[in-house]
Amino acid sequence: PPGGGAAYVSNIREESPLRGQLRLGDRVIAIDDENVSKRKAMDISLMLARKSRQAERKITVLRSNAGGDDTSSDGNASSSTSLEGIKIDIIAPKGKLGVVVDSPPGGGAAYVSNIREESPLRGQLRLGDRVIAIDDENVSKRKAMDISLMLARKSRQAERKITVLRSNAGGDDTSSDGNASSSTSLEGIKIDIIAPKGKLGVVVDSPPGGGAA
Repeated sequence: PPGGGAAYVSNIREESPLRGQLRLGDRVIAIDDENVSKRKAMDISLMLARKSRQAERKITVLRSNAGGDDTSSDGNASSSTSLEGIKIDIIAPKGKLGVVVDSPPGGGAAYVSNIREESPLRGQLRLGDRVIAIDDENVSKRKAMDISLMLARKSRQAERKITVLRSNAGGDDTSSDGNASSSTSLEGIKIDIIAPKGKLGVVVDSPPGGGAA
């Protein structure tokens, strides 16, 4: 973003394991809890490269909570904001997901009630996320059991797109294993993303003007 601020995500390559998690414009403010909001993009890229052999890296980003859509360059990572919450597309790998969904007593979309420690989606899903679509099929009125069965039937697919509606209310919401959290501020939504080891296929740039947001 022009006018200075933290380095931001300017491109998400097609092969990136973080597509569906990061968004264009996300500002990188911390890596493994180390504040990098005043670092240049090149420094951040080098830091991530140095840590590429770690089993995982925690990348904390600040995401604008303004309305509208923001789609990554490969079309697989998108989210939009409404009065109900933020709609987020998450790309799930094949196999078991280690996620439990429940149906709310008063009706409405099934929600994420547990994220197991071994889940490949920890750091992406949050407790309370409401599941509204799977591979673009509306499931907002389906029961939790139907959604679990649908995901299981699709478990051999290379990937499954799970669309959730996330509350944009303030405060923290941490998953049961402590690896997925986000909070809302006037600047945006702070999101922790757990990145796997290896190349991430993400390009960050420093905004003109430099300095902290």
